Amino acid sequence: MKKWLDKYEDGGNLTNLGWLDKYSKEGTPSMAKDATQTVVPKSMPNPKNSEEYKYFHPEVWDISSGDKRQDILYRNQWLMGVPVLGNMIRDKAEEVATQSRANSSVMDIEEDKRWYTEEDGRPYTGSFTEGGPNLVQQYFYGNSLEKSRYSPKSDYLSFLPSYSVKGDKDYKERLKSAIDQLAQVPNQYGIDSVETEKSYQKFLSTKNPIFKTYDGYSELMDATNTNLGGHKAGLAWDESVNLPYASLSDAWDFSPEHYVKKWGWSGADSLSKEDIQKKKVNDERTEIQASLLHKAGKPFKVYDRFYFDPKTKEYISDDSIESIRSKMDPKHTREQADKIAQDKYQQEKQTKYVEEFFSKMKNGGWLDK
Repeated sequence: MKKWLDKYEDGGNLTNLGWLDKYSKEGTPSMAKDATQTVVPKSMPNPKNSEEYKYFHPEVWDISSGDKRQDILYRNQWLMGVPVLGNMIRDKAEEVATQSRANSSVMDIEEDKRWYTEEDGRPYTGSFTEGGPNLVQQYFYGNSLEKSRYSPKSDYLSFLPSYSVKGDKDYKERLKSAIDQLAQVPNQYGIDSVETEKSYQKFLSTKNPIFKTYDGYSELMDATNTNLGGHKAGLAWDESVNLPYASLSDAWDFSPEHYVKKWGWSGADSLSKEDIQKKKVNDERTEIQASLLHKAGKPFKVYDRFYFDPKTKEYISDDSIESIRSKMDPKHTREQADKIAQDKYQQEKQTKYVEEFFSKMKNGGWLDK
């Protein structure tokens, strides 16, 4: 597979697919659908899940990336479902994602051959150090992260599965600073420590959640050794165990609707006519490349909870939370449910034995021998 790709010089272009080269000269093949039509899959999802359908099948616009081969893939996204060919496209998309730090600014690679890597020279994986959570592998192959134990309260993209990036690390030291950051109240000089403490105490008394959106760094994200980029974090209260928790959440995808807004040029009102045209070209290319990356992978959400003692802000592990929850709800754990079932079985067995004993005694059968 790799040998097939090596003969193409531009390793950063998503569309280095030699079988499409002939269309660069001949134009769009007859199998390409009208660019204004939405690609219809073989099996339609439930019509009630219209949000889900639109998410996985974004509208195909009458636009161009400037590369006819890439445009062919954009207008014929069903090609990604073709055996062998689909895997080739996915592998090339993964290569682009690892070079681009998972941005849709992939066009920078195409234009000046810049290769984006982590600070230590590694390809982008989604973690700050080697051996951390591999978000890219999870996105394209779905085999890197464990399912999250918890479900977000928000219904944002509720149809996407949630995975955990926290691992089995001890967050004893890092969680305190993350909680303080989430409760922070800024002033003209920086952070108002008095108001920040008031904010935290108000959270404990009212149990009203605090949510914040970060474009890049947050203490909680950094503690997980995960480079999520834009994400959300917050403080909330779990009534089922009567404890607070900090949460980390993010949708890991290449949804073109979101990416054009984030990575496309902004401030068009202040641009010259020439720059406005550049913006149009940039946005169309971003739309197409994000669409192809979105179609090639398996979008998912990152969601984790970090429970803590409200007085000391000490981290409470997930296993400890499960233990607390099981004591508050005896039916919660499988082990306890199995024990209840076993006790019931033994009780029924004993009852049946007693009934049979007295039945035989009444009929005299027990004296026959």
